[in-house]
Amino acid sequence: MKRIAPILVALLLTGCGSTRESTRPVDPDFALYSGQARRAFDRLNYEYAARLYADALRRAREMDEAWAIATAAYNLAACRAQQGRVDDAGRLLEEARLEFSRDGTVPAQVLLLEARLALRAGSPARAASALDEFEGRNPDPASARQGRLLRARLALEAGETEQAHAILASLERLEEGEIAVEELELSADLAEAVGDHPAAAAARARAAELLRRSGNYRRMALLLRQVGLSRQAAGDPVAALDCYYRSARSFHAAGCEPEALRSIGLALQVDPAAAQLHSAGLTRLVREIQEKLESSREKTRGAE
Repeated sequence: MKRIAPILVALLLTGCGSTRESTRPVDPDFALYSGQARRAFDRLNYEYAARLYADALRRAREMDEAWAIATAAYNLAACRAQQGRVDDAGRLLEEARLEFSRDGTVPAQVLLLEARLALRAGSPARAASALDEFEGRNPDPASARQGRLLRARLALEAGETEQAHAILASLERLEEGEIAVEELELSADLAEAVGDHPAAAAARARAAELLRRSGNYRRMALLLRQVGLSRQAAGDPVAALDCYYRSARSFHAAGCEPEALRSIGLALQVDPAAAQLHSAGLTRLVREIQEKLESSREKTRGAE
């Protein structure tokens, strides 16, 4: 799931795109939760942001303010999407859409997220419908570009690789930012679709580097694992192993042991001759993870 920016509370104070001219009063608790959640989201701490947006949503429901409920529900849906909880995100987005409609209009951002979630849930027709509605809203240039990328993704999912290539080629290349990462990932998937594994690996490696520069280390580690898979498919086990090792090392340092073990598992399946490259490092990582898991189990037994 690509990173989706939350809707700022400040944008909702003037009517969320409606024609209202008066400034709405802001409940201090709602503003506090929302502001802290936005800062956590910007730091990529989606779990903490979700807790705070949930507090904001509870407060908004208590207030019985449609615009506040809609904003908090959308923002919490964006967090759940980043966490991979697609069903939860979908339910929250339905609430956001209802409350935005009650308040006046549904912002284009909501429709774009709806299309993304539908595609991820395996409903391309619903995704296309939401995207059609989104494109009819004359979105801002950055959002419109994301819509074009999503349209290309729909074409790829339908097996229409030429159309997806044409859409991607029509966009001026970006050198940095979330949208640049999304474009590189799409380029990689298109390359994989035609069996060009080296090109896919190169695109994903560039995307991983952009994520590293932006501080999105968890997503970087996931992408490094995908680079490893592409390198392995291209017949380069040494380069693949290096990517798996770096992915596992990053996940382990971040405390994401299950993801670290997945990357280690892939590394252990590489040609034994290539595995000598990081054998000592992999052994160390496995040992440290085992020790951490055992310590956690001991603490749990001690608390019982």
